[in-house]
This record gives sequence, structure tokens and C-alpha cells, in this order.
Amino acid sequence: VIFQAFHGIAVAFVYKYADAIVKNFANSSVMAILVVVSATFFQLSTNVHSWLGVVIVLTTTYCYMNIALKIAAPPPPAETERLLEAGEAKEETRSVGDESEMAGK
Repeated sequence: VIFQAFHGIAVAFVYKYADAIVKNFANSSVMAILVVVSATFFQLSTNVHSWLGVVIVLTTTYCYMNIALKIAAPPPPAETERLLEAGEAKEETRSVGDESEMAGK
């Protein structure tokens, strides 16, 4: 029952902050971890297929999350505004410098 409660909370957080693909990976990972916990603490009888499934699920989840982290996320709105302001300031400085160069010629 406790595992089911934690699973429900985890699913709620994933749905709030992520997409359905991440939810599926999270669900699969939780199930794989529960197999390991059940085998360790509750003497669940497992076989090679169970452990192979756990390894495959955790490996694919790791690979997907590793790729997802390498994809650059867009900067937060405050950072975007700061970058835009800095870009506008550089353009103003550049245009002022261009005008003074043209005046000198």
C-alpha cells in the first residue's frame, strides 16, 4: 500500500512537470525498482527474465534521460529578457560607434 501511495505521488508530479513519455519511463522504472526491493526484502522469487527486464528498463531509462538532458532547454523568461536587453545594448553601442566612424570619414 505504501509503494502504491508513493507511486501515485510520483505520477502526479510527473504529469504536472513533464510529458507522457517521461511518465511512462517513470512508471517502468518504479516497477523495476519495486521488483528489486521485493526480491530483497520480501523474498520474491525471481528468475532470469525478471532480472533481464529490470536491467533493460533501467538501461533504456538512463539512455533516454541522458539524451534528454543534453538537449538544451530554452532559458527561463527572466534570462531571456536579460539576454534581449544585453543584445539591444550592444546594438545601440555598435550603432553609436558606426555613426561616429561615419562622421570622421
